[in-house]
Amino acid sequence: MNNKPNPYIEYIKTSLITMVFVIIVSAGILIYSRVHMGEYISEEEFAIKNNMIGYLISKYRHFESLNPKDASINLKIGQLYELLGSYNQAEDEYILALDKRGGYYQTALFRLAGINVLQGEYNNADLIMGKIRDSARYSVVLEKAKYYKLYGDVLSERAYYEDAIKRYNQSLFYFVPMIFPLFQQYPLPE
Repeated sequence: MNNKPNPYIEYIKTSLITMVFVIIVSAGILIYSRVHMGEYISEEEFAIKNNMIGYLISKYRHFESLNPKDASINLKIGQLYELLGSYNQAEDEYILALDKRGGYYQTALFRLAGINVLQGEYNNADLIMGKIRDSARYSVVLEKAKYYKLYGDVLSERAYYEDAIKRYNQSLFYFVPMIFPLFQQYPLPE
């Protein structure tokens, strides 16, 4: 029996792995675009959304008064301000979360770096990301992948295409190793 791998089979395996990767990335892009479809709502819906967000902010402020040391509350308020496009207020909330030093320190750093990217403060964003240690933890790797994708999106929208490609490549650097074990876990039949 010949143990030499068949090049045709190897080519098919490689093609299938590439196809699965493209499908996963496409699904991620589809989910991302559906999540951000809120940019295309009517004025009335926008007003309703803003009133609801204001209501939620006031509720979280009440929770904050009851639990002043809970950094997760400031993270939630910051995310709500981000939805409103109030990046300075969101930034203030993330800084408060950092000051409280709860179990949400890295999350607050990621959010703060993202806000800086959205505001065009790229050097500040890079400094903040420098404070986050590399880790094999899934949550850290995923957040870094999402951060660099956001960075690439912002640079692409502002026509800094070469820099955007660098950030997308950084995102893939973190994202691909998370997906690759799936291919090892479910190998193709020979």
